Amino acid sequence: MAGELGRGRWDGEIQHLALYARDLEDEQVAAHARYHERYLARRENPPRVQVEARLRSVSAIPEPGAYPDALVVYAYDVRRVVEGEVADRRVLVAHWGVVNGQVQDAIRRRETGTDHRLVLEPFDAHPQLASLKLSHDDPEEALGRTVWVDVGR
Repeated sequence: MAGELGRGRWDGEIQHLALYARDLEDEQVAAHARYHERYLARRENPPRVQVEARLRSVSAIPEPGAYPDALVVYAYDVRRVVEGEVADRRVLVAHWGVVNGQVQDAIRRRETGTDHRLVLEPFDAHPQLASLKLSHDDPEEALGRTVWVDVGR
């Protein structure tokens, strides 16, 4: 994914980072580690699906000057579900269109009618993306449909 996003951009998150103005005792470090192990064991991962799909339509990628990071929604017709479940045979997928002010050529060059293997998670399961520009040329198409995020690596 780093190659597709350009310049090795890491697309993850850091959770539970703590900085202390003092050294911690070994037992304190062990207690923190046990707490976070329990936290991670309870955390649910978002549902993930893998599909083979044909690109049906694309949306315009925003100008990078206006949006240093932006997502663009493409519509696909699902030809085969490889893993997981997807209710609709047409899926709307948010791709990184602009990253660090650079248009993502791998996404921009996709042509309608071409087949792609996609690894998807629901957009709503990624609240960190909510503040980004989401470009969709036909927003009414999204009414009542799940918008997915391409998380393929």
